[in-house]
Amino acid sequence: MAVDLAPRVRVNILRPGVVSDPESQEPARARRLAERSLLRRTGTPGEVAAVVLSMLDATWLSGQVWSVG
Repeated sequence: MAVDLAPRVRVNILRPGVVSDPESQEPARARRLAERSLLRRTGTPGEVAAVVLSMLDATWLSGQVWSVG
């Protein structure tokens, strides 16, 4: 898709790891999921947003998959 739409449209994919859900009612499940992460913690929605903004700022970036967390 990135090849077909370039250079007018940039196509990138963000694959976040486990992200915290501030409205979750299951803290034990959140802890179990965090243990699967290399850093042993969940990401935050703000951290995901920061990566998305970085991708948008990198105007030379297209056809990439970023796995974070």
